[in-house]
Amino acid sequence: MKILYVAKHGSGGNDDEEAIAHALRQLGHQVTCVNERGFDGLTSTKYDFMLCHHFHNFDALKACIAPKVFWCFDRIHDDDPTLARRCEERGAWLARMIELCHVGFMTDGDAVTQWNRLHWLPQGADERVVGRGTKVPHRDIPILFTGAVRGCGAKRQSFVDEMVARYSPNFVHVVKGIHGRAMADLIATSRIVVAPDFPISDRYWSNRVYNVLGFGGFLLHPRCTELSKHYTSGVHYIAYDSREQLHQLIDDYLRLDLSRQLVQQRALDCTIKEHTYRHRCEQLVATVKEVLGV
Repeated sequence: MKILYVAKHGSGGNDDEEAIAHALRQLGHQVTCVNERGFDGLTSTKYDFMLCHHFHNFDALKACIAPKVFWCFDRIHDDDPTLARRCEERGAWLARMIELCHVGFMTDGDAVTQWNRLHWLPQGADERVVGRGTKVPHRDIPILFTGAVRGCGAKRQSFVDEMVARYSPNFVHVVKGIHGRAMADLIATSRIVVAPDFPISDRYWSNRVYNVLGFGGFLLHPRCTELSKHYTSGVHYIAYDSREQLHQLIDDYLRLDLSRQLVQQRALDCTIKEHTYRHRCEQLVATVKEVLGV
């Protein structure tokens, strides 16, 4: 298919946009990447559909005559009152996108159950950089957390505060600036990677799961019903039900090197086989074809 991909190309970071463009091309599609800042609409009919993510130029969407598809990675609604305004803004944006677009995909599975005409599509690992990293010489990180805190709500902040208070200096928190193979090396240097208990639900989890497991990391993650259909707790990662249990698991697995290594290898193999962006894009295109009848 001929796809016009309007997104924040070249913005760096996790580089999900370029990972998706690469995956679509590997599947045999023709992809034209356009930075969303310069996109003001499309009057040509040469594209089978236009793909975007968190696009806010509604006038440009109206002007685009190709079928419009969006894939939103964000969580829409949370029960943290400190995020009430953000949730309201995201909900209003989503309602407008559903109105203007032909097909909508959400990483937030809860939003799919609350809104019509949406399809659930989790993110995935970037196959361009997937694989184990190289341990940094003369460095050992017992417990690693990668992710922002500012603007992510009081519940996320309380998780990090508790980890720092309990485990410092053995707890390392990386907020931003490390991605790709550099992140793989950081994870290879860490014995345990923890995922916070917010924002999490049975139908929503961060792309941290695929990034960590796709780099061969050992992940402790809150238990999620739907995540168990992607990975099995005790086989590919270890699930926890409370912070008290998380602390016990950390204490146990810091000492169990062989057990961690077995879980890590199984998770890496599973990610490469089933959970890269190529797998997600294959599902996206198949759904678009079905909805559009092409």
